[in-house]
Amino acid sequence: MASNFDIEETVLDQDALDRNTMGNVELQHELFILFFDQMPVYLDQMNDAVQSGDYDNWRMAAHGIKGSARALGFTRIARLALESEKSDPDEARLLALKEAVDVANDAVSDTTALAS
Repeated sequence: MASNFDIEETVLDQDALDRNTMGNVELQHELFILFFDQMPVYLDQMNDAVQSGDYDNWRMAAHGIKGSARALGFTRIARLALESEKSDPDEARLLALKEAVDVANDAVSDTTALAS
């Protein structure tokens, strides 16, 4: 499956993450857990919005993802969420967002496993 990402786009902006958490690695790990625990709720809300054509719920979920992703430095997720927030409910956008979440989760899981 072709990726919707620019090859130069990073998964995680470590500088942004460190700025927002004052470099506290334990806090970063806790925030990652919270973020990835919350993603299924947002993604389900977006999926429901695709099925019903509910622009308001689509936009609210995308907005929530965007803010959280930016705070944690997840650049791909934040960009896709911003684009989704400005669009009508769209299954292709939702799939791209799900892919970005999976990639970020894998990247962070690998990093945190090595740091433990």
